[in-house]
Amino acid sequence: PTPRASRRQRQMCIRDSPNPGKNIFYINHLPGETSEIIIRNSAGKIVMSIPYNAAVNKKELKLDLRNFKSGIYVLEFKIGDQIITRKLIKE
Repeated sequence: PTPRASRRQRQMCIRDSPNPGKNIFYINHLPGETSEIIIRNSAGKIVMSIPYNAAVNKKELKLDLRNFKSGIYVLEFKIGDQIITRKLIKE
């Protein structure tokens, strides 16, 4: 999305796969302004925080969640001054 993209446009661009999945998840199409990705468990506790640099990560991120319990997690993407959330299901 362009720098003036709306919150909805930014949210629609982010792709996570597979979802649901078992161990390895890929996050694609992250906007260049993304600075951090936070993973929260179903209780809202932060279980992982990942600094993100689009120049280094090439707009794709591989998440290895092998050591996480099965359940629902919330991904938070800090994009500029916005936070976009997505649900992630680990089987």
